[in-house]
Amino acid sequence: MSRTPGNVIAAFEAGRARWPGVEVPLDRFAAHVEGLQVDDDDLRLRGTDLFLAAACAAGDVAALRHFDTAFVSSVDGRVARFQLSADKVDELRQKLRTKLFVGLSPGIRRYQGRAPLAAWLHVTAVRVAIDIAALAPRAATDVDLFELVGDDQTPEIETARRQHEERFRLALEESFRQLSARDKTILRLHVVDGLNIDAIGAIYGVHRATAARWLVAIRARVYDGLKQQFVMQWNASSSELRSLVWLLRDHIHLTAKRVLES
Repeated sequence: MSRTPGNVIAAFEAGRARWPGVEVPLDRFAAHVEGLQVDDDDLRLRGTDLFLAAACAAGDVAALRHFDTAFVSSVDGRVARFQLSADKVDELRQKLRTKLFVGLSPGIRRYQGRAPLAAWLHVTAVRVAIDIAALAPRAATDVDLFELVGDDQTPEIETARRQHEERFRLALEESFRQLSARDKTILRLHVVDGLNIDAIGAIYGVHRATAARWLVAIRARVYDGLKQQFVMQWNASSSELRSLVWLLRDHIHLTAKRVLES
């Protein structure tokens, strides 16, 4: 019989103290951590989060209650920018519970402690909120096609950015490079030179509405290329990609300028 490592025991005891009333056997917690190949540093830093997740995955009633109180009940503040109605927020909470705790492969089983549980849930909540709000790409107007909207600088957002930004950047660069020469020229005029749709329309001898449609179509091609690169290579879902576009939106503008200027 193998001996349970000391760091696993320490995380287990810290979890029991942090979440009173939760009952999950030590051997089950150890198997949960081992199965996920949790990094030692993550186990040390986020052992109590991993303990709660393991107990929720096991269906412990007290753990589910703690999770709901500590995380799900306050999720409306995490998705405030989507301006969901009270009914839609309730729907979001229910979808989160279903996504995390219901079915043959509950999402909570995939939490590996690489980020705080609150941050991990925030990313999941954003994905659900995007689907509920059915957000569509914004139409091109006189504002920058790839507008920087960086007012939500929470620690959770920064954690998600750090986890995914390099992979996202590489896929985004390739997507821009795959554009046609004409698309790159139009996008360069808009993003690098700062020309609005009136100026672009004048250059090409077309109405501003036509220039706007061109930019929208180019953005759609960038997104399709990003989807091919990111989803196909790294097996991410379309919902996850939409979330990353929202979370890493500043990279779109910066990468566009860098690639188009080269």
